[in-house]
Amino acid sequence: MTEISNFIICGVGGQGIVLTSDIISNTFLESGWDVKATDIIGLGQRGGSVVTHVRVGNDIISPLIKKGKADIILAFEKYESLRWCNYLKEDGELIINNKSIIPTSVTEKIEKDIDLNVLLDKLNYKNSLVDISIKLENNGINAKCTNLFMVGILSRKTNIKYKLWEEIIKRNVKKEFREDNIRAFKMGRNLFIS
Repeated sequence: MTEISNFIICGVGGQGIVLTSDIISNTFLESGWDVKATDIIGLGQRGGSVVTHVRVGNDIISPLIKKGKADIILAFEKYESLRWCNYLKEDGELIINNKSIIPTSVTEKIEKDIDLNVLLDKLNYKNSLVDISIKLENNGINAKCTNLFMVGILSRKTNIKYKLWEEIIKRNVKKEFREDNIRAFKMGRNLFIS
């Protein structure tokens, strides 16, 4: 991790974006880093866009990340990856769940749909498209655990020990959902993304 690291977590309401932000922020805080985070929820309860900025470093002033400054973007959904990819820095990494939730404006025929894969291929960013929902379901884990799978991927890009991540997850996830969420976290952590 560099002196200051900037992470954007994006998706739609109901995907656990805020919980993901809380787990990441608390893990870095307990590792001794200064952390600033902010959630922009919009119409999240209705499946609208939700984004969180998390900044980690020594003396962080503002929680907001400027365009072109994010080190990693965790996109829980492909449309949201396109909405927020301009925040990624030149050598940053865009990690995308290979899932599309068609916007209401398209389902209501207000706008035309776009070919996400063509646009993602044209992006000049290092991006990794991961079939998280399928991987989870193939292992008997609810796809709602996508957020912890993403946290697992991010955790490998830090020097924070597994035990601390697991402890923070246990503190933040309800007891009845812990086992699957920890399994999803381990799967993400063990996934190789170059």
